Amino acid sequence: MRRWLASALIIIICLSAVILVDQDLRRQTLNHNQQVLDDRVPGRVLSPDPMIRAFIWVAGVLLMFAALVLVNRRSQAARDQAMIIGSRIQALREETRRLGQDLQSQLSRPEQHQDRDQQHLQMLKELVPVGLFCTDAQGKFTYVNRRWCELTGLSAKQAAGDG
Repeated sequence: MRRWLASALIIIICLSAVILVDQDLRRQTLNHNQQVLDDRVPGRVLSPDPMIRAFIWVAGVLLMFAALVLVNRRSQAARDQAMIIGSRIQALREETRRLGQDLQSQLSRPEQHQDRDQQHLQMLKELVPVGLFCTDAQGKFTYVNRRWCELTGLSAKQAAGDG
């Protein structure tokens, strides 16, 4: 819709310019002829040169054609950009859909996998060569690993609570 509006506007502007130039040429010729007839200016009566008028109209049409080609090229470039953006949006939608499916499958996996993950985590906490501990909001120990007990000389039962 915009392209047609821009094209119509270009045609109107170019034709208006050509008509104004042609009218100005005619007006100048009429003024000159009136001055010759009134004996204010020596010379002969002129008629508007048809070659000049034809040149003005041809130049106006060529200008209009060039402007229309430019509008068409710009609108084609805009359509190409819209196609590129559309394909990128489609790729993002597909990726989002795939990630959503992956997340849903991970969230809905069976309890046995979660139990296995908990066992792995517990095993890692016990085997790491550093002392690990967890506390609650009041600062009381809720968990200590074996290495922490070795480093502090306290047992897990001694460390429980206030330690």
